[in-house]
Amino acid sequence: MSNTFWVAFLGVVYLLGLFAIAYASDKAREMGRSPVDNPWVYSFSLAVYCTSWTYYGSVGQAASTGLGFLPIYLGPTLVFLLAPSLLKRLVSYCRAEGVTSLPDLLEVMYGKGWALGALATTLMVIGITPYIGLQLKAVGYTFDLLTGRAAATGIFNDAAFWAALGLSIFAGLFGARSLVATERHEGMVAAIAFESAVKLGAFLVIGLYITFGIGGGLTRIFERAMADQNLSRLFLLGEGSGTSLSAWAALSVLSASAVILLPRQFHMLAVENVREGHLWTTSWAFPAYLLFINLLVLPVALVGRLYGGDLAPDFFMISLPLSRGHTGLAFLAYLGGFSAATSMVIVEAVALATMILHHYGVALLGSVFPAFRGGGVDISRPLLYTKRAVIFGVVLLGYAFKRSIGESHTLVATGLLSFSAVFQFAPAVLLGLYWKGGTRSGALAGLAAGFGVWTYTLLIPSFVDSGWIGASLLTQGPWGIELLRPRALFGLQGFDTWTHALIWSLVFNLGAHITFSLLSARPAEESPRSELPAAWATRADLEGLLARFVGARMAHDVLGALPERSSPQLLLETTERCLASAIGAPSARMIIDSTLAWPRERAVEILDVFGGVSKTLAESRDTLERRLRELVVLHEASHALSRSLDIDTLLQEVLLLIKREFGFEHLAVRLLDENGILKIRSHVGLIADYVSASAMVPSRDTYFGLCFLDARPVVVGDAREIDKPLLFSKLVKDVPVSAFIHAPMTYEGRVIGVLTAYATRGPMHFTDEFVELFAALANQLAMAAVNAQLYAEVQAYSHAMEEKVARRTAELEKANARLLELDRLKSDFLSTVSHELRTPLTSIRSFSEILLRYEVDDPEKRRKFVGVINYEAERLTRMINDLLDLSKIEAGRVELNSEPLELEPVFARALGTTHPLLAEKGIVVESDVEIDLPPIHADADRIQQVLTNLLSNAVKFSPEGGRIRLSGKRQGGFALISVADEGPGIPPDRLEQVFDRFHQVRDPQKSHPLGTGLGLTISREIVERLGGKIWVDSELGAGTVFSFTVPFAEQIDASGFQDR
Repeated sequence: MSNTFWVAFLGVVYLLGLFAIAYASDKAREMGRSPVDNPWVYSFSLAVYCTSWTYYGSVGQAASTGLGFLPIYLGPTLVFLLAPSLLKRLVSYCRAEGVTSLPDLLEVMYGKGWALGALATTLMVIGITPYIGLQLKAVGYTFDLLTGRAAATGIFNDAAFWAALGLSIFAGLFGARSLVATERHEGMVAAIAFESAVKLGAFLVIGLYITFGIGGGLTRIFERAMADQNLSRLFLLGEGSGTSLSAWAALSVLSASAVILLPRQFHMLAVENVREGHLWTTSWAFPAYLLFINLLVLPVALVGRLYGGDLAPDFFMISLPLSRGHTGLAFLAYLGGFSAATSMVIVEAVALATMILHHYGVALLGSVFPAFRGGGVDISRPLLYTKRAVIFGVVLLGYAFKRSIGESHTLVATGLLSFSAVFQFAPAVLLGLYWKGGTRSGALAGLAAGFGVWTYTLLIPSFVDSGWIGASLLTQGPWGIELLRPRALFGLQGFDTWTHALIWSLVFNLGAHITFSLLSARPAEESPRSELPAAWATRADLEGLLARFVGARMAHDVLGALPERSSPQLLLETTERCLASAIGAPSARMIIDSTLAWPRERAVEILDVFGGVSKTLAESRDTLERRLRELVVLHEASHALSRSLDIDTLLQEVLLLIKREFGFEHLAVRLLDENGILKIRSHVGLIADYVSASAMVPSRDTYFGLCFLDARPVVVGDAREIDKPLLFSKLVKDVPVSAFIHAPMTYEGRVIGVLTAYATRGPMHFTDEFVELFAALANQLAMAAVNAQLYAEVQAYSHAMEEKVARRTAELEKANARLLELDRLKSDFLSTVSHELRTPLTSIRSFSEILLRYEVDDPEKRRKFVGVINYEAERLTRMINDLLDLSKIEAGRVELNSEPLELEPVFARALGTTHPLLAEKGIVVESDVEIDLPPIHADADRIQQVLTNLLSNAVKFSPEGGRIRLSGKRQGGFALISVADEGPGIPPDRLEQVFDRFHQVRDPQKSHPLGTGLGLTISREIVERLGGKIWVDSELGAGTVFSFTVPFAEQIDASGFQDR
C-alpha cells in the first residue's frame, strides 16, 4: 500500500482515538468521576499553546535566527512563574461572573452591552483566522511531504480540507455538548491533554534521533556549527544574531499576552478550570513543559542546516528522518505535528463559536424575530445545532485563509500576526482588572484604535506580500506620503516589523482607552442592575424561561439548587447568569428585559400598595413555616439516626439532611479521637486540604475549638466581623465563608465532638430557635455516634474472638492431622520393618535347616546356601543399624569423627559397597569429581553411609541397564555432591515428605515399599550435623537428583566450625 493510504489511515485512527478518549471522559463525568480534576491534566491542556508553530516553525525560525525562537516561550514562562497571582485573579473573576470568553469578560468589566462584545468578537475572528489557517497548512504540507505527493491544487485533493472537516466534526460533537458554556467540556479537555503528551513525546523522540543519530551528539553539532561562519552567528544574542534585543522584548511581550488571551488559552485557563488550586501546580508544570519541548529545537535546526541540504527548515522534523529512510520516525513526527495542529484548531473553533453565537447569533435572532424573546417554545436544541454549525464555519474560514493567503507566509509569520492581534485586548483586560476608572467608551476606542494600527502595519502589508496590493504602499506610502508607510509609520525606523507594530498599536490603544475613559462617565447601563424587576419574577416563570434555552433539566437543576425561600433578586441574577453562559450577556439581558414586560414605575406603585399590608402576614407565616420545617428536620434526623448503626452512614445522612433543608454549602462533624485530636469524621462539600489541615488539639484559637472547650454553640452571622483567623477561608479563597455555626456534641455531660455548618452565599441571621435546633441535632448525633462506636467495638471484639477460635480450631485440626499421619506412618513402618526383618530371618532359618538336616555334598550348592545366609544376615544388620542410628540421632548421641577427606576415595568406597547391586541390574555409574577439589571435612564412615544410602536408592528405582551420575564440585566454601538416576521420579506433592521418618518411597512397579523409610531421614541428620544441607529435585518420568553439601576442611579452619 502507498504512503498516502497509511498517512491518511494514521490520521483517521488518531482522530478516532481522540473520540474514544473524549467519549470515555464524558461518560466518567456522568458517573460522578472527573478525569480532568487533576493539576497535571490541567497543565497539559494549557500546552495547547504549543501548536504546529512550536513543532515545526520554531525549528525553522531557529535555523535562520538561532536563539530568536526563544522569546515566544520566554514570555509565557515569565507570566506563569512570576505572576501566578495575576492568573488567579483573572480565573477567580471569570468564575465569579460566569465569563465564557474574552468578549464576555470585557462586557462584565465595562458594562453589559452588545457593541463592545460584538466588536471584540469581530476583531478576534479576524485576528485568529490566520492562526487556524496556519495549522491546516502544516497538516496539508506534512501530508504531502510524507506521501511524496505534489502540492494539491483542488480543494478535494487537499489533505488540509479533509483535516478541517474531521476536526470540525470532533469540535462540534465534544465542544458543543451543552449550550451552557461555563459547563466544562471534560471530554475535549482530556483529549487535548492527551494530544499534548503525544506531541511532547514525539518531539523528544525525533529530536533525540536527529541530534544523536544524524548529528552525532551535541558536542559534534556545536563544534561544527561554531566552525561555520554562517552558523556561528546563531549562538549570538542581539546585534548580528538575526533577532535584535528590541525584537526579543517585543516578542516576549506578545507571547506573554497570547498565552492568556488567545481564545483557546483563555478557554482552557478560565472556562475549563476545575479548581483554582490547580493553578499553583500549573505555575511551574507548564513552564517545565515548554522547557522540555524546546530543549532540542536548536540542535535539530543546526543538524538541518549542516546535513539537510535544500530541505525546508520549517519541516526538518519530518524531512530529516525521511531523507535517511526512517519512514517510521517520519510517521511519528507527523503524528506529533498533527496533534499540535489539531488540538489548537479544536479549542480555537469552540472558543470562537461561543463568542459568535453569544454576540451575534442570539442578538440578531432577537432583533429580527421578536417572537424569539417571548413565548414558551424550547429553542435549546436549535441553538445547539447553530453552535455546531458556527464551529464548522470557523474551521472552514481558517481553511479559506490558508488557500488564499496562507501559502505565501511562513508558520512563524502567520503565528505572530495572530499574536499581535490578540495583544490588542491586553490593555483593556489589564486596566479592567486593576483600574476602576475605565469605561465602555474607553474600551471601545482603545480596541478600535489598536486594531486599526494592527491592520495598517501588519495585515495590509501581508496582503502586499501575497501580491494582492501593490508594493508601492510599503515603499512610498499611501498617496506618496512616506510618513505613512505601514512599516515605518511616522518615520519610526530601525525596528523589525513586530516591534514597530507593537509600539504604535500600544500607544494608540492605551492612549485612546485612557483618554476616552477620562472624558466619559460610566453610563447607567454599566451600573449594577436595579432590583425592582425581580420583585414580581416568580421561580416558575424564570425556570420556564431558562428551560427554553438550556433545557428543562438544566433549568430545574440550576434554580433547584437555590434555597426554597431565595429572594426574587437572587433568582433573577441566577437565571441571567445561566442564560449569559448559554447565549451571552447582552442576549441574556435582552431576554430578561423582554420577559419582565411591566413598566418599572407601575411595578413600584403596585408593590408600595401591597407591601405594607402583607408584611405582617408574611412575617407570621414565615415564622410558622420555619418552626414547622425545623421540627420536621428534627424528626427526620431522629429517624435517620435510628436506621443504621454504621457511624459514617448515619453522620452523612444527617449532614445531607441539614444541607438540603437549610441551604448550607459546607458541613462537618468533628470527633475527638483517642489521642485527643479533634478530626473531621464526616463532611459535605469540604476539600481534602481543609479536612487534613483542620485536625488538631482543641484550642481557643479556633472557633470550633472554643465551642468544644466551652461546651456551647458558637454562632457567627457575618464572617467579616470575626476577630480570629478562619482556617476555611485560608484554604478555599475562591469560596469565602460568609457565616457559620458550631454546636458541641454532648453525651452524658461529656463533649465528644462538634457539628459545624458553613454558609458562603452571604451573611445569615441565626435565630435562637435555630440555634436550639442545631444544638439538639448535635446532641442527637453525639448519642448516635457513641452507640455506633459501642456497637463497632462489640462487633470488632466478636470478630476477633471468632477469628481466634477459628485459628485455634485450625491449629488443632492441623496438629490432629499430623498426629494421625505420624500414627499411620508408624504403623506402616512397623508393618514394613516386621516384614523386612522376617524375610531375611526366614531365609536364614530355611537355608540353615537345609544345611543341618540334609547333607549337601555339592560344594557349589553349600557355598550358595552360605552366601544367601550371609547376604540376608548383612541385610538384617543394615536394618538394625538404621534403627539404632535413628535412636541415637533422636537421643543426640551421634558422635562424628570429622577429618579432612579427599572426595574421590570416598566415592570409590561407596561405589565398592554398592557394586553388587549395580552389577545385578547392569547399571553404569558415571563419576565426575571437579579437578583440584579441596578435601572435605567429614566423618568417613558417616559420609560413606550417606552416599551408600543415596546410591542404593538410585539403584532401586533405576531401570536395568540404566545410568547413575555421581558428581562433586565446588559451591562456595562447600563441596556439592549429587546422585542422579533415571528412575520414574517423585510426584511434586511428595518431595517435601521424602526426608520424613517412616516415609517410604514406593516403586510404581511394586506394590510394597522398599526399605524401612529411615535411610533418608538418617542421611539428612548426618549431613546437617556435618554443617551442610540436603535436598531433592525430581520430575515425573525424568529421574531424581539428590544433592547435599559438605564444608571443605579449609572452610572449617577459617571459621572455627566444630562438629555438633
